[in-house]
Amino acid sequence: MAKTHRLTHPDGRVVVLALTPEGVSIEITDEDGDKFVRNRTSPRPEELLAEQITTMVSKGFVREGAPAAPKAHQPAVRRRGGNWIRVVDDELLAVEARAGENGDGWHVYVGMAELVREEPLESAMRDGIAAALKRTSGVTSVEEEDREVWFVEGTMRGSALVTAVGRVVDRLADEAR
Repeated sequence: MAKTHRLTHPDGRVVVLALTPEGVSIEITDEDGDKFVRNRTSPRPEELLAEQITTMVSKGFVREGAPAAPKAHQPAVRRRGGNWIRVVDDELLAVEARAGENGDGWHVYVGMAELVREEPLESAMRDGIAAALKRTSGVTSVEEEDREVWFVEGTMRGSALVTAVGRVVDRLADEAR
């Protein structure tokens, strides 16, 4: 087994797994290019490495050199007035970021959140949206304001929020239908 493995995700994330004497070093580069490093220890580092590769592949990552799945078409994100919208024909996939009053943050509206009301899908959707918003570069806080609205503060772009949440609703769309 090679000592270093590079895996990529269609959304742009990259994970480099490296075998160390103590375990596995995991370097994650997110969609915005920010890097995070985690180290996991194990008395059997090679088994831990194989387990981490399997986990990443199950989450949609592709090992470098393996044939990649075709990249799904991402709907356009456009500015309309002071807002950012996801250009879609299906309300289930709609996402919009509206600037807060006095420029203090963004209100992110998610069509799927109004429509999905059954568990465990609703929890997976809400958790996924919150996590995607928190991972967006520049975000300092995320609060669910209403059934379909999240308030986000920080120095992030509205378009980045719409894109991040769009990935979540795309991933859950088939199950939500």
